[in-house]
Amino acid sequence: MISLLLIAATFAAPADSENLLINSGFETSNAQGTPMPWALFVMPQEGATGDVDGAFAMEGGFSIMLHTPEPYETEPSNNWSQIVLTDVASKKLHLTAHIRTEVADEAAVWLQCFSKNPARVIAAQTSDLITPVYGTMDWTLVEVRLTVPKWTDFVVVRCVLRGQGTAWFDAIKLVIEEDSPSPLEPSEPEEETPPPKLSKDELAKDILKISEEIQKSLRELESSNTALLDQVSSVQRELKEYRLRALDDTDQLQVAPLESLDAYQVRHPLVPHDRNRGN
Repeated sequence: MISLLLIAATFAAPADSENLLINSGFETSNAQGTPMPWALFVMPQEGATGDVDGAFAMEGGFSIMLHTPEPYETEPSNNWSQIVLTDVASKKLHLTAHIRTEVADEAAVWLQCFSKNPARVIAAQTSDLITPVYGTMDWTLVEVRLTVPKWTDFVVVRCVLRGQGTAWFDAIKLVIEEDSPSPLEPSEPEEETPPPKLSKDELAKDILKISEEIQKSLRELESSNTALLDQVSSVQRELKEYRLRALDDTDQLQVAPLESLDAYQVRHPLVPHDRNRGN
C-alpha cells in the first residue's frame, strides 16, 4: 500500500509546471519496466515490441522504443500514449519531441482531441505533415501546433511507428502557447460546431465497439500474464536445479538448509517484450 501511495504521489503532477506531460523523459519506470503513466499498444506480431531503452537517449538516460520487423496486413499504428486530463479547451497547444529512426517507414508524434459523449476524436494533428521522419535518421526535433476545440474533454499524445523499422522517442513536451487567452480575461468566443449527437442505434454500436475493445485488451493482458507466470516458473526450476547441483558438487561447502521455493521468488522478472496493452 505504501509503494502504491508513493507511485501516486510521484505522478500526481508534472515535475515541470509548464509541461502538461508526466515523466516525459522516461526516467522513471515501475517494477514491470513501464514508464508510467505512458501506455503501450503493439499489435501482436512475432518480434514486434515496445520498451524503455537505455542505449539511446536525447536527454537523460532513457528513451522509449518501438520496433516492427514486418509490415502488418492492416496498419495498426503501434504507439506509446499518454492521456492529458488538464482542461485545455480553446487553448493553443505546442507539442515537441525528438525522434530517432533505423530503417523506419514513418515515425511521428500525434496530438488528438477527444470528446466523451460521443466518444471520438474531434481534432488531430501529426508531426509527419511538417517534419517527416523515416529511413535512418539521428535525433530530429519535430513539433505539432493545434488549437483545441472547446468541446474537447481530454487530449492524447501518441508516439507512433507506422510500417516497419525501429523508432526512438525522447524529450517530449506539451505546453500551452503563451498567446492563448488567459482564463481571467474574457475573450470573444469562437464559433465551433459541436460534435454531432448520436442516435440510439449509433450510440449502442459505439458502446458495443468500446466493450469489444475492452474485452480484447483483457484477453491480451491475460495472455501476457500467463507468459509472465511461465517465465517465473522456469526461473524457479532453473534456480532449484542449480542449487541442487551445487550441493552435489561441493562436499565440504557449508550450506544453510534449503528453504521453501517461495523464498526465491523473482521479485521483478523481465516482462516479455511483446506485452500489449490497449490505450
